[in-house]
Amino acid sequence: MASSERPPGPSSSELRGRRREFVETPTEFLADLQRMFGDVVYFRTGLRENYLLSHPDHVKDVLVTDHARFHKGPALADGRTLVGENLFTIEDEAHRRHRRLMQPAFQWDRIKGYGEIMVDEAVKMSASFRDGETRDISVDMAHLTLGVAVRALFGTDLPPETRARVTEFVRVLLGGWFGRGGSRRATIEGEEYQRVMEETAAIVDELVRERREDPTERTDLLSLLLRARDEDGSTFTDREVRDEIAALIAAGHETTSNALTWTWYLLAQNPSAERWMHEQIDDVLGDRDPTVEDHEALDRVSMVFDEALRAIPSIWAIDRSVVADHQVDGYTIPEGAVVFTSPWVTHHDPRWFPDPERFEPERFEPERRRERPRFSYFPFGGGLRMCVGQPFAVLEAILILAAIGRTWRFRVAPDQTIELEPLITLRPKHGLQVVVERRTSTGG
Repeated sequence: MASSERPPGPSSSELRGRRREFVETPTEFLADLQRMFGDVVYFRTGLRENYLLSHPDHVKDVLVTDHARFHKGPALADGRTLVGENLFTIEDEAHRRHRRLMQPAFQWDRIKGYGEIMVDEAVKMSASFRDGETRDISVDMAHLTLGVAVRALFGTDLPPETRARVTEFVRVLLGGWFGRGGSRRATIEGEEYQRVMEETAAIVDELVRERREDPTERTDLLSLLLRARDEDGSTFTDREVRDEIAALIAAGHETTSNALTWTWYLLAQNPSAERWMHEQIDDVLGDRDPTVEDHEALDRVSMVFDEALRAIPSIWAIDRSVVADHQVDGYTIPEGAVVFTSPWVTHHDPRWFPDPERFEPERFEPERRRERPRFSYFPFGGGLRMCVGQPFAVLEAILILAAIGRTWRFRVAPDQTIELEPLITLRPKHGLQVVVERRTSTGG
């Protein structure tokens, strides 16, 4: 029988003294709560009751086993204002319907078709680098992943003017969705924001009309979504397609660009892991660019990316609103409370990842991966709400790391502050300046 008592946690006075920490460094705040109070922690913010669940079994219950007891949490509440009704913001049967309609577009055979775009954008970026120059790699990765996203979503023949306007839309949208509370509201209400959103909505609506009238069998994601049919024969409305496209660009581009930025940073800080990755890139590719067919042979590149997502997960916390009482370890989490599961906290738990601050890609060798609980590692969430674009993002990361890493390595530029900015994602707060170095020897 569940207890009516609350789980352990900080007192109200302790929380008042740490309010600034919770806002500015929530990753460390939550990790500290887990270290002090265990796998089930209670804490209150204002009138809201919060629970932090950190054990992989508890994470599995929230995301998979008992997922029906939870809805999206407050962190995504603003998403409806910005990107409408889509897979990221809707619930229950509406979510299941959208998921069924979208899933075929993200099957592996479809995803592989975008590999050429991923490599092409990476090679163009690589060709722009100059030996010895200093660049903000976070800006570069944002431009690169945006280029991939726009071409994959709308096709390679999108006119330059239209692509430029869609790109402007994405930048404004990201500034709104992933900004802090006050600045986010100001952005939403700003005339410039409204102008760009309305203009771009008109562009996307026109693209939707063109695709519906064009009998050509296109393979871009927009065309696939327009052709998608549910079990009863229903399709997406034009508005639903627009909302899904907006969310896919915003969420996919933001998370992947941040993940790649931190991967380059962690490789620069760990030369032995960098050499280990470069050796395989050289062995597999020689003097050519990667292709989709290389992705399985580039397993070290994949492990490097997995370890980077463990060390600095793009999504640092997944919050859920409780819609039906939930039992965990003898405690009742009541309807109306908010539950946090945190990839950051669980990924840094030494029970699952010994010496968690060490960057060790070999942790993700198949045998070692199998030894750990399934939800000790969940950078893409899990269950019915697991990121639909995971296969796309992982393939994109492997091909970009290989295409650029074949020629270049990066060193963190001196005299800068490297700091996490924990919005919905984990961005580098001040950017990330690196010195570009041309590789001159195998593994070097």
